[in-house]
Amino acid sequence: ISHRGRWLGALCKDGDARCGQVALPAWTLLTLAGRVPRLRFYPSVFPMGLSRTKPALHRVFMNARTLHFSFTLLSESIMPVRSAVFLPALSPALLLLAGIGNAADVQFVILSDVHYGYIRSYPVPIPGSSPATNATTSVAVNQLLMTSLNTMSTLTFPADGGVSASAAVGPVDFVAVTGDIANRFQADTQNAVQASTASYADFTANTLNRLTLKDKTNTIARFFLAPGNHDVSNAIGNTKIPVANVDGGAMKELLKVAKPSVTLPTTYDRAYFEAKDTAGAWINKPNYSMDIGGIHFIALTIWPDSGNRKWIDADLASVPLTTPVMLFMHDYPDVDPKHLTSPNNATGLVTDANYEGVASDVIDPSEAPVLTAGATSTNVEQRAFVTWLKTKPNIVAYFHGHSNSNEMWDYKGPDNDITLKCFRIDSPMKGDVTAKDASSYTMMSYAMASVDTVNRLMTVREVRWYPTPVFSNDTTTAANARSPKVANVPVRTIPLNVAAPTFSLAAGTYVGSQTVTISSAAGTTVYYTKDGSTPTLASPVYTTPITVASTSTVKAMAVSTTFASVAPRASSSAYVITTTPDTPAVANDDSKDNGKCGSGVGLITLSSLFLGLWLLARGQKR
Repeated sequence: ISHRGRWLGALCKDGDARCGQVALPAWTLLTLAGRVPRLRFYPSVFPMGLSRTKPALHRVFMNARTLHFSFTLLSESIMPVRSAVFLPALSPALLLLAGIGNAADVQFVILSDVHYGYIRSYPVPIPGSSPATNATTSVAVNQLLMTSLNTMSTLTFPADGGVSASAAVGPVDFVAVTGDIANRFQADTQNAVQASTASYADFTANTLNRLTLKDKTNTIARFFLAPGNHDVSNAIGNTKIPVANVDGGAMKELLKVAKPSVTLPTTYDRAYFEAKDTAGAWINKPNYSMDIGGIHFIALTIWPDSGNRKWIDADLASVPLTTPVMLFMHDYPDVDPKHLTSPNNATGLVTDANYEGVASDVIDPSEAPVLTAGATSTNVEQRAFVTWLKTKPNIVAYFHGHSNSNEMWDYKGPDNDITLKCFRIDSPMKGDVTAKDASSYTMMSYAMASVDTVNRLMTVREVRWYPTPVFSNDTTTAANARSPKVANVPVRTIPLNVAAPTFSLAAGTYVGSQTVTISSAAGTTVYYTKDGSTPTLASPVYTTPITVASTSTVKAMAVSTTFASVAPRASSSAYVITTTPDTPAVANDDSKDNGKCGSGVGLITLSSLFLGLWLLARGQKR
């Protein structure tokens, strides 16, 4: 903690919320000129250990000669670290060593529509081949993609103002694939005659097993997989697939990834695909989720139909509202109408040429048949989705494939009453732009996302991958001009959480009843509790200042009222109410984004350099 380059003191506490106070020396008071000093956090570097820390500073205020602060340290302990280390001074050399910077906390790549079993319309030249040869098959093209992708960690992000701008790319936590892993088993000029089982084997050999990107633990990055309409159709039937070619092999493999402990069926057919539990959630679709860096990721089958929404309800039951949630699936939010289910073909093999049945909701009778000329509405189904989405304020992003190109856009719903931040991903085999002519392969792309969990931001960038990856700065190519709702941009940064509420009264000990005003950003509603419990959407809504008449911990959560896909954020303040004057103390205050508070009070006072050296020596002896 420093002011104008001079140390006031330091406190290192591993991985929890902390609150504290610093008694300011006279020389500091003379230079403050009524301003709160800047707080800087440096990792502690001592013989006893190394900790790489990223602070989330929540509140700073000053009373008389005391600086009050609360913060969260998110740290990675490389070696054991003794917590609560007090230092009155640090040498310049030590500060230099301590200047370890972390860029993004979570990073991932998004691919889509790799279509194993498909033959690309226009060939892709194989770099360095002699004699010159072209790639047209899914195996050859995807091998080029993976060779390029494996060099991503060596790149440097552009100076675009986004997360990790101008920094090295570094580790990648996972690679998502949003569907159509296996092309439909149909025979025509652009489709190999290949069962989905064989296509998934090609995917395993040429995508899964070729990845060499590593995460922060120096382990090969994991994959995060969602099925597409081709994958599902191979299992449940399609009028383009001869009955003898129906094969649920790829869906069985995806189910094994999603639910490793499940007993796989002998046959993955439509009846198995559409089985529900008593709550109405699909039980055999390869839906699953994972948590990395305080973000909750969900891989979903095709689209959030009614059964998938029930599945997400159960999955999010234990996830705090303040945790950002990101969805990965094949269809866009306004769902392809032909992917819904025919009212005349609700069971058995799919035999209706107008509906594939891969999103299992039966299309509303008012919209059927939708695939006649000009009839493409799915407004009834979308309204049900939007109504549900409004109850999930922590869903912040939606990644998808299908009708592929690089698109960063906002879904507004059929009634323009919601904003869901969406990212459509290009295909190496069937890109709307990148497979349309003999030279468009140079624009083939995927997306890379970088998440800053401290400042609650995510930047998604388009990566042009052929022949080697480069971050795109192309704002002119009409790669996503199919609809006016789409923004033609190669990079987008979005907030993950709203600003945390603030309290007018500092946490501490007070004599007698106190009045507390809670403030929050415009466009938010605050829900609060006074008993220390975590606020929910069922908690009281803050409208007027509240009275604290006894010792209490007040917690508040700000929630967007504009349905702008920004997760809520919480904070808290503890008050000790006495009947007689007492020595003031700063109680634990504020919170991490999940609503939890740390415990205890950190006190830092200036001392001499000799005391600091003594403490260091004492720490070493321990």
